[in-house]
Order: sequence, then structure tokens, then C-alpha cells
Amino acid sequence: MKENLLPSLIFSECTEEQAPLLVDFEKTIATPKLYSIPLDLTGALKEISNHTYYFIMRDNKIVGTAAYSVREDASCYISGMAVSPECRGQGIARAAMEFLLKKCDDSWRVDLVTHPENFRSIPLYESFGFVTELTIENFYGDGEPRIIMAKNNTPAEELRILPCSTDIEWQAAKTYRQKYFTNKASTEDPYISILHDKAHQHYVLYNRTTIIGYAHIQLWSENSAAIRIMMIEDHKLEHDFGKWFIEQLEGRLKKEGIGSLYTQCSPSALYFYTDLGYASMPWQDPDGYDGQADDIAVGKTL
Repeated sequence: MKENLLPSLIFSECTEEQAPLLVDFEKTIATPKLYSIPLDLTGALKEISNHTYYFIMRDNKIVGTAAYSVREDASCYISGMAVSPECRGQGIARAAMEFLLKKCDDSWRVDLVTHPENFRSIPLYESFGFVTELTIENFYGDGEPRIIMAKNNTPAEELRILPCSTDIEWQAAKTYRQKYFTNKASTEDPYISILHDKAHQHYVLYNRTTIIGYAHIQLWSENSAAIRIMMIEDHKLEHDFGKWFIEQLEGRLKKEGIGSLYTQCSPSALYFYTDLGYASMPWQDPDGYDGQADDIAVGKTL
């Protein structure tokens, strides 16, 4: 399928048969520090399979690429956008972004990954309303940091809770966990090796397009569960987002047949939980993890 956005540019959807052309183009634009390691044929086939990939054509010549995908939660990920070095500064990248955003018009969130030193592209993204959301070290395993930039497509402030499913959401979860266990508990994360175990559920809290919270739920038995971690960004605590987060978690668990929900909280957080109907209950952790010495065990019948 070919689409013409500007008179001089044609966006032609890339097929698997054209994967070698994508590999050749990658070799001309790849700057590993700013982008990522150039695709080989296997990588190109995977990218074409997992994303909608376009060649940007001008005068029958490939001058760039643009790619995106729509996730199960209806958010969009701009997985790639590149322009030939000799064609930069001619408005092609801006046309490509306009093209991709039209494809993502029905999505509530659009995000992308770039290097913090990509000084040419970051102002372009910002001009379309993208904001820096998160910095992740060694994102591609190449020793270089990357930043997550996101654009909101909702008309007003909006909260939503989603189970962790995307790379960005799992990276955010790991960042929150590191804050929790390093700063609060001063210990190693006891669950890092079993994050994807079926007995453990992980959720992120979005405020429009920005992840502002994280929760880890462990299913204890057929009808009980425990809140292992629940964190909200400090500057959002005064907005009752934490209360909304807990209530949403309770609702989801109740629908799954969970009748009792337990947690351990610090003395300073006790009022927060008692205000939500939690009361003193014995802590019967099947894993034997007791938390901090001053933690208080509370629970609630859902």
C-alpha cells in the first residue's frame, strides 16, 4: 500500500520480501550510540512482522523509514523513524511524524524511545507534544541510556490502571521496585527472579500518558491476595491518586474471586489504609517474607 502525504514523498508499506532493502538502508543511517545496532536480515524480518513499516520514497529512491504498532491496550508505539543523512534538514522527518501520528490518531497514548543526545530529533518530537517520561539506562543492552517520550491523545486528565505488558511498563516496574527495595527496605528485591510468575500480578498507573504509580499483587490462595508494593510518585500523593489506585486494584481482584486482601504498611501509611477500610489482620505470608520491623499488618474483606 502506498500513501502520498506530501507531493514529493510517498510512504510505501514494506513487505517481508523487501527486508534486504531495509537492511541495506539501515547500514546507511545507523549511528549505534543514537539509534541502535543496525538490523540484520533476521532482525529486519522481525521488525516488519511486529510493526507496520514504511519506506519513505522520493523520486523512486528510499530516503527514510517510518514504523509504528498498536498495542493491545490501544496505545501506539513509534518503533522507528530515520532519514538518509544526505536528505536531512528537508522536512522529511516532520512529514514522517505527521504521517505516523495520523495512523495513531485513535490511540490514547503514543510513545517512542530515543537517545538523550539525539539533539536533532528531540526538539522535533517536542514540537508535536511529546514529553520526556522516563530515562532508562542500557535500554538496548548497548551500554547507552534511552529516554521514553510520550504524547497524550486524550482531551482531559485521565487515570487508568493497566497490567504490565509492554517493555516500557516493565522497565517502569523495575525502576519503582529498585526505589522501593533500595530506598525503603535497604535490601535486595526478593522477587526479581519471578516477576512473570502467574501468582504475581503487576500493574502501572497512568495519569494521561505518564506512568505515575506501580503495584505488585501476589495471589496467596484461591480467595486471598497481598499487596506487596504500591507506590505513587511523591508529587501526585496529594491528589488522592493512591486511593483511586487501591480501589481499582480491589475491584479487579474481587472480580477474580479474591475475598481478602492483605498488606504490610509503615506507621506513617497506616491512616491511608484504615481510611480505606483496612484493619489489623495477621500476616500469614506463604513465602515467609516479613517486611520491615516496624511494618503493620492490615487486611480487608472485599
